[in-house]
Amino acid sequence: MAGVGQRRAHKITPKLTTRIADIIRDLQARLPPRSATKLDPANAFLSTLIRKNTVFLGTIFLGAFAIQMGFDTAADRIWDTINRGRQWKDIKKRYIEHDDDE
Repeated sequence: MAGVGQRRAHKITPKLTTRIADIIRDLQARLPPRSATKLDPANAFLSTLIRKNTVFLGTIFLGAFAIQMGFDTAADRIWDTINRGRQWKDIKKRYIEHDDDE
């Protein structure tokens, strides 16, 4: 159990540093060039929303609110469709007496 959990420390040598720099340069050369002048519509839209933190957070909160409202409305409609004729709003006419009978 003497050697368990012990790791051999690597020395950072100039040769190793040069090799890492060469690997990074090679990977960067393989990437497609980025054009900072031409933005596609999605990037232009996102860059305007994420420019300031307050706008970014406001967008998130408004989006979450809109999604919640849409989901709740859809869920209520599905529930009402499945349970049509069994809810109080559908059967209350049968049980409420009208004041005209008196």
